Amino acid sequence: MRGAARRDSAECRYLTSGVACPSVLPTSFETFLRQRIACGAGTRGGNGGRYGNTVRFARESPEFDRSLSFFDAVYGFALTLLIANLDVPPPEDWGSVRTLMAHGVGTQLLGFLISFFVIVQFWRTNQDVIARLHGMDRAVVTWNVYRAGLVIFIPFTTQAMSDPDMVDLPLPTALYAVNISAAILIQMRMYAGAVRRGLVRIKVSDRLARAETVDALSKPAVFLASIPVAFAFGGIAGKMTWLLLLIVGPATGIIAGRIARQDGVDL
Repeated sequence: MRGAARRDSAECRYLTSGVACPSVLPTSFETFLRQRIACGAGTRGGNGGRYGNTVRFARESPEFDRSLSFFDAVYGFALTLLIANLDVPPPEDWGSVRTLMAHGVGTQLLGFLISFFVIVQFWRTNQDVIARLHGMDRAVVTWNVYRAGLVIFIPFTTQAMSDPDMVDLPLPTALYAVNISAAILIQMRMYAGAVRRGLVRIKVSDRLARAETVDALSKPAVFLASIPVAFAFGGIAGKMTWLLLLIVGPATGIIAGRIARQDGVDL
């Protein structure tokens, strides 16, 4: 009887923590679900908040590595798709740079470079955020899937806003701005939930948390501000608004970095 109790306790620890324990693996999916219900996994309440005691993948677990590899592959795939937005001009346009630019390669190439930089920054930010976590749970994975969907959508909105025939239309510029802003806000939501559920291994002060929030929000603020500009003055004017990121981004980043150094936090 005592041995069975110890086994039941071990099963509960495995099912609610997500740490692999081959000696207590359930024999079937039905058994797995029954044991999860018996252990209280996946219910509301407790430290898990809305998601309850959801299965967590520890940083050293293969599930954590597979999840991270999947999201890395999504960013790489989105970068690869960007090249499809560049149309190869006909042979007669290759006589000079002027005729090549007249074909519209310039706007397409600019759109490619902007989105290439954006996606790379998204990937680097995701790496930095995941590095702060000691594990993933269902909510972290779910929010990352939402963000991955928006990242994969970037090549489409890039093609729309950089097409020579649509470059000055307001809607493609606005759609691109919403696409980028939503991806940033979703990652902020993911990280805030991870902090609330105790998944973060790097603790920061309230002052640094506020500075990082302002730094993160400054990017979608600029992109969303470009939407009324685009509808009032055209798509090109809306895109010019994005140049503010060259000032706002570094400024808020420097402030957050200075506070991190003062707090002795290595970000």
